[in-house]
Amino acid sequence: GLGLDGDISFVNRAGAELLGYTPEEMQGMDLHLAVHHTRADGTPYPRDDCPILRASRTGAGVGRDTEVFWRRDGTPFPVEYSSHAIVDVGGDIKGTVLTFTDITDRRREEEAIRALNTALLNTKEELEQANLLKSDFLATMSHELRTPLNAIMGFAGLMQGGLAGEVTATGRDYLERISRNASVLLALINDVLDLSRIEANRMPLSPRVVDVRVIMRQVIENMQALA
Repeated sequence: GLGLDGDISFVNRAGAELLGYTPEEMQGMDLHLAVHHTRADGTPYPRDDCPILRASRTGAGVGRDTEVFWRRDGTPFPVEYSSHAIVDVGGDIKGTVLTFTDITDRRREEEAIRALNTALLNTKEELEQANLLKSDFLATMSHELRTPLNAIMGFAGLMQGGLAGEVTATGRDYLERISRNASVLLALINDVLDLSRIEANRMPLSPRVVDVRVIMRQVIENMQALA
C-alpha cells in the first residue's frame, strides 16, 4: 500500500524480497524513487508521469505490463502491475493499492516465440524460392528433353514409312518399340510439366476413359525387350 505522497505504508514479504529488500526496510520508502525511477530504455521516468502515483491523484485505476521495476542491486526486471486508489466512505482518496508480478519468464517465452516465428517465416520464404527454382528447372529440362525426343520420334517415323530405304521385319519391330517408348517418355515429360501446373493451381482437369488392357500389353512388351 502507498500513501498519498507515494511512500510505502505496507508491503508483503514476497514483494519486498522480489525487489531485494525486507518489508521493514521498505517501510516509508518513496516507491517511485526506489523502484520506478527509470524506464526500460534507461531514460529517467519523471515522477509526474508515473501511472501508479496518478491513481492516487485521480482515483482512476491503472495497469501496465510494458514497464520495469528496479531491484536494490540496480538490475531491472519486467513487471505487470495494477494500481487502484483507496477511497473512504466519504469519497476521499486515502492512498493506493499496488500489486505487481515479475513477468521475466513470460517475456522470455514471448521472445522465443517471436524468434521461432521469424525462423519459420524465413524458412517459408526459402522454400517458396526453392519451389520457384524447381519449377523453372523442370520447365527448362522438359523443353530440353522434348527437342531431341521429337527428333528421335520423327526419324523413327520416317524409317517406318520407308523413306530411308527398305526396313526388315525385325527392324520395323524395333522402330515400333522406339516410337512407342519415345511416346511413353514424352508422356512422362508432360506429366512433369503437369505437376508444375498443379502446384501453381493452373492445371485444368480432363478426365477420360483408358483401356487398362492396352497399357498392360505395352508394359509386358517393354519388359520382354529387357529380358
